[in-house]
Amino acid sequence: MGDPVFHQIVANTAVYTGVAVAVKFTLGLLAALVLAQPRPLNAVYRTVLFVPWAIPTVIAALTWRWVYDEFSGLLNNILIALGLTKNVVAWLAEPQLAMWCVVAVAVWTGTPFYTMSFLAGLQAIPRELYEAARLDGASAFQEFRYVTLPGMHAIFVVTVMLSTVFTSTSLVIVNILTNGAPAERTDILPNFSFNLAIATGRLGIASAANVVFFPVLVLVIVALSGRLLAARAT
Repeated sequence: MGDPVFHQIVANTAVYTGVAVAVKFTLGLLAALVLAQPRPLNAVYRTVLFVPWAIPTVIAALTWRWVYDEFSGLLNNILIALGLTKNVVAWLAEPQLAMWCVVAVAVWTGTPFYTMSFLAGLQAIPRELYEAARLDGASAFQEFRYVTLPGMHAIFVVTVMLSTVFTSTSLVIVNILTNGAPAERTDILPNFSFNLAIATGRLGIASAANVVFFPVLVLVIVALSGRLLAARAT
């Protein structure tokens, strides 16, 4: 606990988890609201959207490492071809960019889980509630505020709780993309613990380091579970 580098890693873990979960929640809800509306080829759109979640995380991370590659990566080649930049960008080596690039991959792989969960929740809301709201003159925003959000509350809580645990305890994306570089700017507790255990054989300190985030997860789960129980009681 006296190591400033460890403090940085704890902060990285909180930022990585918080930002990734918030963005996945927002994008997943927007995608679910769009896909819930009847339209031609809706099944095709849903299938394409779920592809990132079906791809193994290791394969997805390796693919994105190539996309971000400084010299032969797809992203730099596209930007140069479009004339948006003349110099290559070291996406995973720039201290100001690396964390956001890693978060983007976590969002890309995890958003379909939110979309699928929210889409199931939307389809479970009785259509009669929306019809009654329209008869009362409710606008689209009022339908969302007073029908959709209350009906989705339990789905929101469970999805955020599961995603918070999955995101904060997974090391694959960080380990493959940056392994914590540059200068521990993208290192998170699972990756830090893994490197301590495998590279140095310090199993005791590695386990202790990873357990530090456990009380935070317990507090998040208790808080979300409390909200779920309170909503059911009302």
